[in-house]
Amino acid sequence: MSNNPYAPPSAPVADVEDNRLPDNSNPLFAVGTVKVCVMWLVTFGIYQLYWFYRHWSLIRGRDRSDIMPAMRAIFSIFFVYSLFKRMDEDGKTYSVPESLAVVPLTVAFILLQISSRLPDPWWLLYFLNVAVIGVAQQYANKVNLSAAPEHERNESFSGWNWVGIVLGGLFLCLMLIGLFFVPEDIE
Repeated sequence: MSNNPYAPPSAPVADVEDNRLPDNSNPLFAVGTVKVCVMWLVTFGIYQLYWFYRHWSLIRGRDRSDIMPAMRAIFSIFFVYSLFKRMDEDGKTYSVPESLAVVPLTVAFILLQISSRLPDPWWLLYFLNVAVIGVAQQYANKVNLSAAPEHERNESFSGWNWVGIVLGGLFLCLMLIGLFFVPEDIE
């Protein structure tokens, strides 16, 4: 051992790349898959605006770019491919073993968004979009776990979430009752 404090280390150093985030922050929006699916359903897809906004906000902050997360959330049908592509790239960066099916998920998302304009009862296909968002969030959670294992997982429901669940759940039940059980010829 040398007494020179400026001497290079004499022990061998392995070239192991540690790509975890040092500050324990997550690269993508952290929310439990069950939570995102429940919130999506009871808000009839409005939660998706918040979901896209949070993902794009984290990407903007991390990349120090000038993108507008709110606009990308509102016009998500045009930016869904780029978000899913970023998630997949982040997965590669943080050594997630599998990849995200970017193109099939994008096509499914766009077609299911358009399906909301179909006549009764075909517009109900729109609700299958919860599966697309759920798959994407499950992958984002794997990326977050690989990048920052101790990050806050955001899996529990807050008070405001419960308010949305109760009100949205009641409205969803009333909609389904009206759609399937009330005869159309009632005057």
